[in-house]
Amino acid sequence: MTLFSDCCCLVEFSREKGSYLKRMIPETFDFYGEINFFTVCSFPEKITASSIHSFSLSRHICYSWCFQYQNGIFSIVILSHHCFAQIFLEFLGSIRDLHAGDDPEDCLNAVNGYLAKWKIENNGEVHLVYPDRDFRTNMDSTYSYYLNFDPSSLIGRNVEYDSLWKALLTNKGVLIYGEDAEKVSNAVFSVISMVAPLKYCEPLLVFTRLGDERFADVIQGSIKWKIVGTTNLLAYDRCTQFKVVIKLPPKPSIPFDIRTSLQKRTTKILKRFELFFNKYLEKDPYSELLDCQLTPQQLADFTPKKDQASTKRLTIAELQIFQRTNTFTEWRKFNMTRRQFRESFLSFTPEDIIQSKSMDQLSQIEKGLVPMSEKFSHDLHMSAVINKHISIIRKKRVSSQSYSDLPDSH
Repeated sequence: MTLFSDCCCLVEFSREKGSYLKRMIPETFDFYGEINFFTVCSFPEKITASSIHSFSLSRHICYSWCFQYQNGIFSIVILSHHCFAQIFLEFLGSIRDLHAGDDPEDCLNAVNGYLAKWKIENNGEVHLVYPDRDFRTNMDSTYSYYLNFDPSSLIGRNVEYDSLWKALLTNKGVLIYGEDAEKVSNAVFSVISMVAPLKYCEPLLVFTRLGDERFADVIQGSIKWKIVGTTNLLAYDRCTQFKVVIKLPPKPSIPFDIRTSLQKRTTKILKRFELFFNKYLEKDPYSELLDCQLTPQQLADFTPKKDQASTKRLTIAELQIFQRTNTFTEWRKFNMTRRQFRESFLSFTPEDIIQSKSMDQLSQIEKGLVPMSEKFSHDLHMSAVINKHISIIRKKRVSSQSYSDLPDSH
């Protein structure tokens, strides 16, 4: 394990054994029961002399360099919980350029050795070491939102982008089919980038193929995965559970600016939500922790009546779905440390506001406050107040539990 990767693996494919894990660093890495998914997707369906693609497990994004060596077929795979796809793919490209033809075991050792040198500098920059160069960069939104992957170039013009944008925000399925695993997985990243400044947090398969049990589930109509990328024509021909189906063009399209307008549209919606949430905070500092939702009446204010029939706008029903998605929930958690939350939290007496909450609500509030204390650790005043809230809540819960344990006098 290194700072940016959780595991480096060498996977081999043979006709006798199929795909199997040959070696991994560290040897104690836990695949959480997904080893079969991992070994199958480490190779594209159509194996060429050398290729690089991405795929996903439930906890990791995997980056695979597949190549032939003597009479065997191998993949070097990096597993990471970080969303820096462009960095890892470029790194594997540089590994391929320098180490093509080397023994697979030596390639694995080289990959792990370079990754072990990656570090975060005191100024926050990341120092990256490739075989052909080392450099420093800021891991900013360009990387975390996958903005290096351009949907206009990878997907082309033969897509209704308004429908695709709506599907992403309302948890409707998106299927991406292409003939090349690298193009498919890059196209999935480009689709995710379309919802920036949101980070897409729904279940997805960056790449799946025949032999992957998850692919069999998709063919049978599963709606578990909201974005699915595949090179298997069977999914494109048979699957009807997806709201948007994209067939990638054989060649990259001429780029055009579609993502900027969609990002502006998303940002406008988020600012509107934040405005209402700030009004909630004026009355209750726990409204964020209790995940208070906006009503249909409030959501009706998001779009002028004259625009409510527009295909470019989310309807009230779609906004209701959106505010219950994992993507929105994670944005709300991340946004909770904003100034208005702090001001609200410091404006109320803990005893007064806690007194008005049920025990179930207090349990939910305490669960949310514990990580908040860590987030505000640099703010001594706020951190102290949060800890005071936690202490009072815990005492009230203990007192309530003790009272409920008393024998019934009747």
